[in-house]
Amino acid sequence: MRTLRKWSTVLLALAIMPFFMSCNNDEWTPSTVKEEPKTIKVSVGLDGEFISTSFTPFTRAETDKKKVYGINVYYRESSNRDYKHYAYGLFDNVQDMQISLPASYTYKFECSIVQDDLDEIYEDHGNLNRPFLSFSSNGYIGDTSLQNKFIVSTSSPIYFDNLKSGTTKVKKANGTLQLAGIPATDRLYGELEGYTPEVGGHALITMKRTAFGAKFILNPPTDGTLVVSTSFANMNITANEDPKTVESLYTFPEVYNCWKIERYTQTYDIKLTWKRKTGEIQEYSQKVTMRRNIMTTINVYFNNNNVKPENDTTIGISEDSMPTAGETINIILNDETPTDDNPSPEE
Repeated sequence: MRTLRKWSTVLLALAIMPFFMSCNNDEWTPSTVKEEPKTIKVSVGLDGEFISTSFTPFTRAETDKKKVYGINVYYRESSNRDYKHYAYGLFDNVQDMQISLPASYTYKFECSIVQDDLDEIYEDHGNLNRPFLSFSSNGYIGDTSLQNKFIVSTSSPIYFDNLKSGTTKVKKANGTLQLAGIPATDRLYGELEGYTPEVGGHALITMKRTAFGAKFILNPPTDGTLVVSTSFANMNITANEDPKTVESLYTFPEVYNCWKIERYTQTYDIKLTWKRKTGEIQEYSQKVTMRRNIMTTINVYFNNNNVKPENDTTIGISEDSMPTAGETINIILNDETPTDDNPSPEE
């Protein structure tokens, strides 16, 4: 009888041990979601500059342009605790952005949107690379599958680690693949913090464009070839071509900083190399400041293509501020063959 009572005591201790262990475990992991007494299904919505904007060049038709949404979801137990990874999801359909959230926590959402422009988002059988690479607490995992659903983390959370960076793997117009630091894509970023789920709730993330626009209008040189190169675009035009227009949106490298700073700008060098039929090479350089959510037009033309500015035989710059359409910068090149009496601008 005493032996039976002893074994009963041991079995009782073993039965209640997990309860005390769980009470003493201060680390909540998303795997306990299944045990949460109440979860609320909410939809995730997006609002902001991609819905409506006053800048005409940014409201062009989006037919056949791929748009992909990457979202990280975080949770925290109280205001004095840090946010931890809860779920992530990769979407191309906003209607599928629904997630069940344990009611007793508050949440934070990070979202980054990439949309095709001159560059196309690289996709390999439904798998996407930067900025949608998957990471875990153990480090890099790899490309992420476009599943149009949220994946709730388990004991080893998985998340996107590059949503705040502009680097994107794209397919260029010529078909080559490139990991571009300033891709020719539209980009938006947004966060929602301190969200508390409620029945019928809607987690609305306000998005902000983290890209600039550049429209190059190239007039043909009087002879030879003109090459235009920047850190984000390269193009050329020859003497026998018609005027050429190249227009695109470009993602800033520092997406998060661009999102944080309202009047964000970056200055880039525009280099023009004119390869004359005589074999002479003339080089010009101009710094241009690109502004967030502003389309900047760069006109490049030669003195005999347009009206020649008075007292200007080499290069001229004019800048006009146009609040609704951005800036126009005129770069005027000398169309005369350099001689001893007419040196190039570099001499």
